[in-house]
Amino acid sequence: QAPTNAPAGVTSWAHVSVVVHTSPGYKYQTCRALDADGPVFERRQVGGTWGIWRPLGFMPARNVNDTGGHFYGQPQGALGWVNTMTFAGQCNKYMPAYALPGDRFMVVVANGRSDNTLFINPEDGEWIMGLNENHVLDNPNAAVMFIKTPSSGWRAELA
Repeated sequence: QAPTNAPAGVTSWAHVSVVVHTSPGYKYQTCRALDADGPVFERRQVGGTWGIWRPLGFMPARNVNDTGGHFYGQPQGALGWVNTMTFAGQCNKYMPAYALPGDRFMVVVANGRSDNTLFINPEDGEWIMGLNENHVLDNPNAAVMFIKTPSSGWRAELA
C-alpha cells in the first residue's frame, strides 16, 4: 500500500512509519517509506502541512522521455532523482518549483544532444547559477547535480 501522496514513480512499498519528534518549542512528524526496490523516502509535517517526499541516501533514477513542462508533469517531480534525458529530440524542462535549501536533483544527458534546456520555473522564478536566464546543457554527455541554495537559487556542480 503506497502512502498518501507517494513519490512519483514509486509504486510498491515494503514499510511505512510515522514518528513524532519533539524538541523544546518545536514539534514535527516525519513519515518514512521504504520502496520495495530499496530507496527510503521521507517527508515532514510541520503545523499540519506535509512537505514533499525526498529520498534519503542515494538518489534513484528515472528516464525523461518527453519534452516541455515539468519533469514527470509535477512542479517538484525532479527533486531527489537522477533524471536521465532519453528523449530523442531536444529536451526542455522547467526547474523544480518551491524547492527548499539543500534540495537537489541530477540531470544526465543521454540523448547525445547539446541543446537541451532547463528553464526558470515561472511558479517561483528561482534563478539558475545566479542568473535570471535559462540554462542550456551544451555538453551531449553532461551529468549535472543541481542544489537549491538559500540565497542564490539553483547552483550546479558537475557530477
